[in-house]
Amino acid sequence: MNRFSIHYILLLLAMFFVACSDEETTYDIPETPEEPVQIYRPLLTYNTLCTEEQLDSDAQTVTAKQTFSCQDSLLTQLTYEQSLTAVELVTMSQATTLTYLTDKVIVTDSFGNTLTYSLNPHGYAETCSLETNGEVKREYYFYYDSAYQLSAIEEFLESDNFETAYSRIAIKYYPDMIQLAHKVDQYFQVFIGTFNTNVPSNSLAIPNPLLAELHPLSMHTPALYAQILGNIHPLYFQQIAPKDNEESQEKTTFYYNFDEAGIPTDCIIQTESYGETFNRKISYQID
Repeated sequence: MNRFSIHYILLLLAMFFVACSDEETTYDIPETPEEPVQIYRPLLTYNTLCTEEQLDSDAQTVTAKQTFSCQDSLLTQLTYEQSLTAVELVTMSQATTLTYLTDKVIVTDSFGNTLTYSLNPHGYAETCSLETNGEVKREYYFYYDSAYQLSAIEEFLESDNFETAYSRIAIKYYPDMIQLAHKVDQYFQVFIGTFNTNVPSNSLAIPNPLLAELHPLSMHTPALYAQILGNIHPLYFQQIAPKDNEESQEKTTFYYNFDEAGIPTDCIIQTESYGETFNRKISYQID
């Protein structure tokens, strides 16, 4: 799928793989529990959500902006823009639309890629197929825990005849932390994430930006923000770190700032690894 700043996303993934092992550890994919149909996907409580970030570049500073737009409490469009100033301001943008049917959600982007999500009776995605030029190239399967939080996602590729999972994420939730197993091809890593109980709750269900960038979840940004892929945890993360990080001492810490109503205004993401520190800042504008 076409993406802006693909080199930037690959750089983030490379940072996460520093502590990875080539030896895959197996783990079970949880089964989604049987629950009464009265449990249904919640509606969004904002009209628009904008995220903005300054991306480092060798030449000019690039500004990346995502705008999530809702109608009738459903996410209907995601607009992604990148702008830079060389001789003059240059802006590139793409739009992704979401169409809601009885038991499906269809996501189409500006490049003609189509993601079709099949929903369970609770309104959450069970499967997804990615079509490019009318051909199915990738398939995805989703699993949830008893709170209908995403507990696993698997990706299968057409090039492998959809036989073996190329990538997967599996999440186990605990009262004050999560354990996340992440596999892409031959790489495997377990992460531990801790929650921050000293800040306002995540009442707007904003996904953690770092988890949203992990493949294959990064292929489903509109669905993740629309809560088609399960309920977002009500607490913000305080820190995420590889489980085996004795050598790198890698950890990522999240510093949120809030307005008087407890709505986030920005998040500073600080990653420390091998004695170096990398900072990102994401600003939020919410209507």
